[in-house]
Amino acid sequence: MPRVLLLHTNREYAETLADAVTESDTDFEPLVVSRQPLLDRLKTLLTADIDLIQADELMVNGMLAAGASLVRQIPLVVSIRGWADYTNAHNQYGSLRERSIELRSKATLQRTKSTLFISEITEQAFKKRYNVCDATIVGRPIDIEAYADGTQRGRNTFDVLTVTNLRYKEKYKGVVMTLQAMEPLFEEYPSLRFRIAGSGPYLEKLKKFLQTYNYSNRISLLGFVDAIADEYASADLFVYVSFLDSYATVILEAQAAGLPVIGSDAVGIPETVGNGGMLCDPTVEGIQAALEHVISDDDLRYDLERRAQQKIATHNAESAAAHIDVWERVLTN
Repeated sequence: MPRVLLLHTNREYAETLADAVTESDTDFEPLVVSRQPLLDRLKTLLTADIDLIQADELMVNGMLAAGASLVRQIPLVVSIRGWADYTNAHNQYGSLRERSIELRSKATLQRTKSTLFISEITEQAFKKRYNVCDATIVGRPIDIEAYADGTQRGRNTFDVLTVTNLRYKEKYKGVVMTLQAMEPLFEEYPSLRFRIAGSGPYLEKLKKFLQTYNYSNRISLLGFVDAIADEYASADLFVYVSFLDSYATVILEAQAAGLPVIGSDAVGIPETVGNGGMLCDPTVEGIQAALEHVISDDDLRYDLERRAQQKIATHNAESAAAHIDVWERVLTN
């Protein structure tokens, strides 16, 4: 029985992948190591009974995994969850830090037998800076049951929800455009409400924007929400507009909650939405048209809910199968 060490920074990714692999018809046995002290990670890498290592980042866990792979002659695969940190896409690093990231990443990739990407756009953006071998799109599993088990709350409003990360300007811009798109809809639909979950430096800027917004009394800024499943469960529609994401897992969460989903046709969002929702032009006019269409058409909302449920029902199994295919190929070559 081949044992795969999932040396992951993102614990949910590792644990849900391990669960999906265990539930599949395979002999692979996953071992999760996530968020453990450095010495504990090193000990596991050097002593555990494993046949393959998978790391989900290149700079720390990736370097540790590459070293263990070399010492123990165990094959290594890496999963790339985004490109921004590796390419300094936001100019958040100085030249020395950027060069350090590039050198460490390239060192890990030299030891890598196969490179996994969670989306096509991630692969395309990453390859502009780095050479990779045996690239495969695998998506990533999520904890479907967690998002499907939120607590419903009775209300007499029609609640639109977005969940975002207000650390980034490109996501803040998407929220503002959605607010602009909804302004005429608030006039047309008195029961309409908009809830925004997420925190970060741009939260204060968003609060200032709402000070002059005509319908600020119908907006709820939730900040960071720990029990986010309850927010999904009590919403009527999920909208996500962003100009950054490699793979918008919040869309998968909304689909797992059975919500109708609208996503902007930009970056990695179309890949995440798939056939489980509706895409809109990433403009104020495009967002408004999509929102009004879904809000006003009960049949369309029910169809989007059904499509979301159908898509998410097989999502984890398909992602696990894609990972397993790569593991089998690496171990047999």
